Amino acid sequence: MRSLLCLFVLVGCAPRTNSAPVIAPPPPTAAIELDGEVLYARRPIEDIPPAVANGWERFQEAWASEPPSLPRDADAFALHEFATKRLGPYVQTQHETVESLVASLNEATPPDEALVQSVLAARLLQRMATWLWTLPLPDEGELERSNLQSVQRAKNELAKYLAATGVRTLSRCIEASDGRPEMRFWSEDCEQRAASLEPIRVAQLGPPPRTPMPEDCQDHGDPVHPSPQHDPGARPRLLVLVDIEGEAVDAVAVRHAIERRARAEHGLRAVPAGSRRAAERLVEGGRTSLRGPECAAPPSLSWVLGSQNPNLVVARVSHSCGDVMRLDSELEPIGPSHRECRVHVRWSRAGSLDETGLPRDMAVEVDPNADTAAMIDAATSEDPAARQIGSYRPTGADGVAVHLAPIAANPGFALRTALMRAAIVACQPQRGANRLQLGWTVTPTGTVEAVTVEGGDPRVNECVKQKLEQLALPCTPDGAPIAMQTTLCLAR
Repeated sequence: MRSLLCLFVLVGCAPRTNSAPVIAPPPPTAAIELDGEVLYARRPIEDIPPAVANGWERFQEAWASEPPSLPRDADAFALHEFATKRLGPYVQTQHETVESLVASLNEATPPDEALVQSVLAARLLQRMATWLWTLPLPDEGELERSNLQSVQRAKNELAKYLAATGVRTLSRCIEASDGRPEMRFWSEDCEQRAASLEPIRVAQLGPPPRTPMPEDCQDHGDPVHPSPQHDPGARPRLLVLVDIEGEAVDAVAVRHAIERRARAEHGLRAVPAGSRRAAERLVEGGRTSLRGPECAAPPSLSWVLGSQNPNLVVARVSHSCGDVMRLDSELEPIGPSHRECRVHVRWSRAGSLDETGLPRDMAVEVDPNADTAAMIDAATSEDPAARQIGSYRPTGADGVAVHLAPIAANPGFALRTALMRAAIVACQPQRGANRLQLGWTVTPTGTVEAVTVEGGDPRVNECVKQKLEQLALPCTPDGAPIAMQTTLCLAR
């Protein structure tokens, strides 16, 4: 019999021995572990679904890539480089891994597979959201506030999106582990991570939506330069104001250059030099007339000259510098940030918001160390690259809207501007709206008395009353008291 059996063995029959039989080794097994806990149970490698194995591999690769950091002393160029070449690509590659994990999660049927995909995707989402939300930006320093605010808002909006996606993904983890004692660790872990993302998800970016303003509230704007009168039919006169500091620039020479240009091109004749000097002395003394009293607030030059010239055109020349970075059509920086200065020329009518027929506003680049000749060249430039300057009038601050109805008895005081400077918005500290009926009298010297405030919350009424009583205005035009009434609306 033994010899017959040997016929079926290719290597022949070995002598009979007492050694133990040879047992083939078991197939290799593997488990996916996080935080020392088994996420996917140990089993033969060939039995692990490809989606789980691939997801685990991609997760490990993404997790090994550390989030980039931004130097605290970064300038505008470094901030742009960081946002476009480090932050953007990092978030994109991480999010591509998340998308592949979420796609596998949506296709997963067994709870074990859904648990793996949801946990891995949520880990990446949580890290990105938390990192972006807490990422410190450089101190303002040489950077423009608007640049920092735009970057801050962009990164926080992205963090909120990632946090919301993470919370939804973690809910799938909780669902997959629900009612399974062996998965209790993952159920609790996912609940805790979802709770940590919730403050980012629900965070309010910027002020909360403002309470609607009552429908019958009206608003008006103050002229750029107040004046006690304005008659568009009167012969126009020109007042040039030059706000340029520094010994290197002769402001009077710049003013005369603007006056000559305005006369030649627009037929605008400047206020006579003698009248201007007399008005400047009145402003310095805080009076509106030679024999008048000292006013509660010194009048502006436009106020004094506007009382003598009912159609006063004002050209204001100013100089400003800032940190600028030029971008190409693809929003890529063209070289590092640099210091740039501009001369601005803005035109308006004293005592009026009408801009019809005025020369266009200009902003022309100048050298930071420009002298008088360079300033004059810029201020009188015909450079087609000189851009028009838009203007806007903010309606409030600190999330508070302010509507002040027109006042028929107002002789030209910039009352809306005065109230904003008096921090009238502080009178509406709580969310809500108040519609107030105001009454007061401006004395001949520009103080405010006999103030009444009705119709709002008592605390708001008292606050507004105090603000009105503290107003200081120029003297009234005819030396007589003026009673005024209007409606003020505040909404936060």
